Amino acid sequence: MKVGTSFSRCMRDLMDGTVSLEDVLVICTSTDFDPNNDQHWDDIWNGYRRPLREWSGYDGQSQAFRDMALKLWHSGRLHQPRRFGAWRTRADEYWYDLVPTQSAIADRPPAVQEAWNHFQMLSKLTKD
Repeated sequence: MKVGTSFSRCMRDLMDGTVSLEDVLVICTSTDFDPNNDQHWDDIWNGYRRPLREWSGYDGQSQAFRDMALKLWHSGRLHQPRRFGAWRTRADEYWYDLVPTQSAIADRPPAVQEAWNHFQMLSKLTKD
């Protein structure tokens, strides 16, 4: 299960298939919009479609992106603290695994990979 922290980048990964919707627990964003509202959606879509932004190059896919946003919204997986007066800053990392997996640590430093291997070993030794 994953927690995302960037609407635009997480949506891009979902649309590209890099991350599966079934693996998303929640995306906690700095946005403040309702994907059911046409004007809100147009503003979001046009903002992220500007050159060098996360969704540039996705011509003609507005409805597909909106459908994904609506799935997140209606399933309670799109959390927008800004709608309630809270603000957060943008981080470089934007997906966080709640449960580490081998693939999630594959590109991490050797010390992290070694710690993962030790964890796996201890987990197997202590299982009933």
